[in-house]
Amino acid sequence: YEGSAVVMQILALGFIFFFASTIPSSLIIYYFGRPNISFYVTAMHYLSFFILLIVLVPKRQAVGGAWAFTLSELISLAFMSIYVLSHLKKDES
Repeated sequence: YEGSAVVMQILALGFIFFFASTIPSSLIIYYFGRPNISFYVTAMHYLSFFILLIVLVPKRQAVGGAWAFTLSELISLAFMSIYVLSHLKKDES
C-alpha cells in the first residue's frame, strides 16, 4: 500500500491542473465562442498523454502513468491559459 501513496500524490497534483483548466476551457468555448480551439487543445492533450504513457510507463509503471497524466494536464492548462490570456489582451486594445 505504501507505493500507492506516491501515485495518489502525483495524481492529486494532476487533478489540480485538470480542475484549473476548466476555467480557460469554458472561456474559450463560451466567452470567445471558439469550441474548435478547445477541441484542438484537447486533441493535443490526449496525444501528449499517449506519448507520455508510452515513454514513462515501461520505465516507472504506475508512477510513470501518474506522471503522464499530471504532465499532460499541465500542458493542456498551459496552452488553454496562453490562448485565453493572449485573446483577453487583444480585447483590451
